[in-house]
Amino acid sequence: MAAQKLQPDPAEIRRALTLLHEPGDVFEIRAFGGSLRRTLSGYFDDYEKAARAADDAATRGAEGVYVTLNPVNPALRARAYNRLVELHKGGGTADKDIVRRRWLLIDIDPERPSGISSTDLEHEAALDKARECRVFLSSLGWPAPILADSGNGAHLLYAIDLPADDGGLVSRILTALNKLSGSPAGKVDRTTFNPARIVKLYGTPARKGDSTPERPHRLSRIIEFDDQRAVVSRDMLLAIAARAEMETGREAAPARASAFDARGFLSRHGIEIAEERAYQGGALIELRQCPFGEHRKAGKSAVFIGSDGSLGFHCLSDDHANLHWRDLREKLEPERARASQRNDGRDGAANNGRAAQPGAGDSAAPKADSRGHLGVLAEAVEREDVAWLWRGRIARGAITTLDGDPDVGKSLVTIDLAARISRGGKWPDGSPCGVGVALIVSAEDNWANTVRPRLEAAGADLGKVYLLPPMFKPEPDKDRVLLTLPDHFPILERAIEETGAVLVVIDPLNAFLAGSIDTHKDHHVRRALAPLADVAERTGAAAVIVRHLNKSGSTKALYRGGGSIAYTAAARFGYVVVRDADDRELRHLANVKSNLASPPKMLDYRIEVDGLGMPFVDWQGTSEMSADEVLAQADDAESPDRIAAAVTFLRDELMDGPVTSKQVQSDARSERVSERTLYRAKKILGVRSEKFTDPKTGKVSGWMWRLPGDPDGGRLPLGNVD
Repeated sequence: MAAQKLQPDPAEIRRALTLLHEPGDVFEIRAFGGSLRRTLSGYFDDYEKAARAADDAATRGAEGVYVTLNPVNPALRARAYNRLVELHKGGGTADKDIVRRRWLLIDIDPERPSGISSTDLEHEAALDKARECRVFLSSLGWPAPILADSGNGAHLLYAIDLPADDGGLVSRILTALNKLSGSPAGKVDRTTFNPARIVKLYGTPARKGDSTPERPHRLSRIIEFDDQRAVVSRDMLLAIAARAEMETGREAAPARASAFDARGFLSRHGIEIAEERAYQGGALIELRQCPFGEHRKAGKSAVFIGSDGSLGFHCLSDDHANLHWRDLREKLEPERARASQRNDGRDGAANNGRAAQPGAGDSAAPKADSRGHLGVLAEAVEREDVAWLWRGRIARGAITTLDGDPDVGKSLVTIDLAARISRGGKWPDGSPCGVGVALIVSAEDNWANTVRPRLEAAGADLGKVYLLPPMFKPEPDKDRVLLTLPDHFPILERAIEETGAVLVVIDPLNAFLAGSIDTHKDHHVRRALAPLADVAERTGAAAVIVRHLNKSGSTKALYRGGGSIAYTAAARFGYVVVRDADDRELRHLANVKSNLASPPKMLDYRIEVDGLGMPFVDWQGTSEMSADEVLAQADDAESPDRIAAAVTFLRDELMDGPVTSKQVQSDARSERVSERTLYRAKKILGVRSEKFTDPKTGKVSGWMWRLPGDPDGGRLPLGNVD
């Protein structure tokens, strides 16, 4: 009876059809199971008729109502045009009937016995896993997908544009994502790669088995979608596919080496080939049985040969999903496999398909190549493109510094960055911003009355921003202690991994440094930041550390960050936040260091307040000035308090009589009074500049400064008065 109470949603059905298919598309609707005695099928190009037919089938108690994701050959309308009829054996849409691939389906379903609905816990876990997958892909620059609830699990639908015969590209993508996202909570279904795939028509119920309190039937629905549908580029798809090949242990064959006879290798060990077909410029050899033993999906193991002679092995069985080409070689020819690794320092299989890279761990230790040379040839190092959080400005897996005086809005800038990552859209310079998770570690701001209200004012999705407590218990029965670095980097790394953060803000860094760290000593700072750089690299997160400026008076912005220059040396990007010299309400975010891209333009911003009085950053565009120029101007444009202090200094300096201008300026620098501020104080006090001459030579020797009305002005031989 419970199943009968769950009714379809006609409006949601119509919305789903218009999102999935463009006007003029022909698509199949298929309904089966439940109260239906036969499977129903029909081909539609009319949204309203399709929605009514689907609603009717669901209302009659179908277990599920489905629609083809990709448009089909219009000729199939002749089978059943804008209506549902009984589907005869051998009917339905085949892969050859698909006109073009328009959607990539990432189907995440919780593991459970077949033929039954998921529990609420399993259902939510699958939705969470889909959001994690979306965050990961957004961090790589993928546009926003459709996020949908299938009733028992979750769907991510990415717009693509590929031929129906994509050469196995979609299959490889799903393999990679399953590897990266798979867990008992929900795995990416690797079997949904065929172009004629049908998907739950959102707005219709999912009725697997009986509806029970523990495993209820649910209505499928679209949760989120972007009105401006952007297509995932082929380059992005190929990049994910490349990860699949690395995860399956693809062995890079040196170009000068003779080709390995994979077919002879299989024949030599009695492994039967079920089918061989062209694959991405090479060949895919499907095996009749898995060499590692039986499993539920017999015939789904394969060896593939790349266009460059590279070799790989994969098995679709979950039991064997972690086995690679090197494992197959080791199993069948252990002595030859080990000899191959010993004789060629560039053997990709020795590193799971990756070339050894300095700094990548013990496996990257220098070793002799085939000619006996110590070290690694550059051609053996696998090239990696920069993973951007903010293209050209903030790199993932690296440290970025953000320096500035108090009250210029450094923390507000980091709040704005976290808010943009949480909701996606665009960065302040107009470049695309993916959706991800941010982690904020703050020692100065209260969460309840400062951090959260500021995040809200910045438009953050609070469900994607985590706050790491500055105090924690190292053990349940121990007192709370302050998070200190480098001692507690494992805590920070664990927090990044558990939250999936792509942006980590530490504000300010010095508040978390252990007392043993002298921030003015290079080797101390390196000891603190090297583990942070490692954590960023391992997790792929962008680490933004906030510092205060020093008062060195240096004209180079690079040296103005508080503490040792080792801070800046450890960062790939560095920025300084400065007030404008003339408009004190205008701030500038200027680049100080840019190791991985051309120096980006300076960004301008003002601090505004929302209706509740909470401040937020209002970006004003870009400027052409450099960090050195804007900082030099800002140093000269002092605050009223600084000007008042400069007036007091100058009055005291000249109280006992005239002083040479060189001496005044030297004493001013010692008191941290800038040259521009000194001259402002001179004007305020009406200080007079007078030339004086050397009594012996009679030549002008310099300038003296004295207070107006100083009666002792004639103590020195004076010349002309300006």
